[in-house]
Amino acid sequence: MYDAYDLDLGAAWPRLWLTVPDAVRAELLAAREAYGAAFGLAGWAAPYLLLGAWWWPALPAAVVVAATAWIRGRAATAVFADLVEATVDLHAITLAQELGLTGERPILTREIGGRATALRGGRTAGSRPAGGAGR
Repeated sequence: MYDAYDLDLGAAWPRLWLTVPDAVRAELLAAREAYGAAFGLAGWAAPYLLLGAWWWPALPAAVVVAATAWIRGRAATAVFADLVEATVDLHAITLAQELGLTGERPILTREIGGRATALRGGRTAGSRPAGGAGR
């Protein structure tokens, strides 16, 4: 994503996540869960391998479980990576618009933020929180 858009996905992802539609989130979560399930399956290979030290029929089971987890993990990783890339391709511009970077939406300034705080019954516009916090 950095090469294509100069976008640091690690920094942008939390904000991008909040701008994508629920259907996109559901697809991303399903792909991430498939990845986690493959990782969980891989964890079962170790007990079978340990059992194989005393009972040889467990060794082929360990190999089959590990191979299945590897195949499923690679497939799940590819799907998840494609979905993340598609999410950025299709929705990063929405993030830029929401942040006011495209000129199509006003940017939140200190003045506007102070006025919004005052409207909500917070501190008065222009006053600072105790101890100068909030910077």
